[in-house]
Amino acid sequence: MPYYIAMMVIAGIISEFIISKSKDRFKSLSKSFVVAMIFHYIGGTIIPHIMMREQQMAMIEQMYGRDYAMKMQDLKTVPFMIVVAILIVLSSIIGSYIAKKFFKKHF
Repeated sequence: MPYYIAMMVIAGIISEFIISKSKDRFKSLSKSFVVAMIFHYIGGTIIPHIMMREQQMAMIEQMYGRDYAMKMQDLKTVPFMIVVAILIVLSSIIGSYIAKKFFKKHF
């Protein structure tokens, strides 16, 4: 568990660094959401899956059972992770658009 927390902190620092180099960093809410969510996905899901696959599967098996762990192992493929990353980008853009409309209307 501390490994996941450390990876999320590192991913957050990297995403903040990328955002800080942008010219319009305070005007582009969508870009902030996309960068933050992608780096959190990479830091919290992809890197642990690559570096600690056996330990992660053992933990899932212990928590949820062997059948669930095998299904998870079958799902975590490279094409699936790419699709999830694309969905993260799209949902971040949609979410930031909704947030902009909400804040413009209420604040």
